[in-house]
Amino acid sequence: MVSSLVLSCEYTPLALGSQVAAGELTQLRDTAMFHRETVARGEAIAALAGHPSPVADRALADIQSLGSAPELVRTWAAAGRIQRATSLEDLAVLAPQMTSFPAVARPMRLKVAQLPGGSASDLLTLATQVPALQSALSPLITARNPAEIAHAMLTHENTEARRLAAGLIGGMAQGTPGLPSQVAAVYAFVPSARAVPWRGGALYVPGLAWNRDEARTIMGSLIEWHLFCDLGRQVQEQQQIYNNLRSVGLWRQAGIRNFPNNDTVSLLQQWGQVVAGNTALPRRVHPGAAGRPNALARAPTIP
Repeated sequence: MVSSLVLSCEYTPLALGSQVAAGELTQLRDTAMFHRETVARGEAIAALAGHPSPVADRALADIQSLGSAPELVRTWAAAGRIQRATSLEDLAVLAPQMTSFPAVARPMRLKVAQLPGGSASDLLTLATQVPALQSALSPLITARNPAEIAHAMLTHENTEARRLAAGLIGGMAQGTPGLPSQVAAVYAFVPSARAVPWRGGALYVPGLAWNRDEARTIMGSLIEWHLFCDLGRQVQEQQQIYNNLRSVGLWRQAGIRNFPNNDTVSLLQQWGQVVAGNTALPRRVHPGAAGRPNALARAPTIP
């Protein structure tokens, strides 16, 4: 019987896990939930953690959620679920449930180090869900392609993940050749777009040491998105753009002479002086321009 195995000390937990038949997993779960001896409960949880059957996953989840069980037992069950994870995606799914068990931060960190690296987006998700893991995950994130991190900074569904990505990109500046140009590329205007790529979250432009060409690339893209938002009456997104256009390290480096204007026509005139050397506004056809003031259907050519 499982109960006698559980009370024995003549086995290792993983060995027990491999020996127990799937039909006996329910008895292991019940032992972990209700046995009078804490040691027996722990050994049953260890056996479940080492068992290959998916039934063991559900058993550990049941133990973890049992409110009447001691906190220590529920924490062991949470750690057992982490032990069974086979990918960072698995850990990302488990992470929100682990916030009630601070002691599992260490097993999480150890498991992260054992698993193959996931996408930048997956790693950022996990880092924001379990802040205690950020120090362990940051090197894994910064080892990814800078363009991938920058894309996550722009489009991740979680604003906190975007903020973290922006901070990590800023910290990568010293040892990553070509980083600014790769980051600048993610802001490129998409003529066929129906919404801004950062829709639903914050817009971050990391404070890198932009050279003139890089600054102009970003400024040109952001100004095109600014016009896009004006024509589409996307007021909030337009203000997000302007908040970044005001960065002194960006507009001065790009060659704009005076503080950028949030009025689209005035901003286009300022940009026209940079890219064309004059304020001429050649006609530009833009979706959504119909019914808007004529000035908004005219923009300088933006290379």
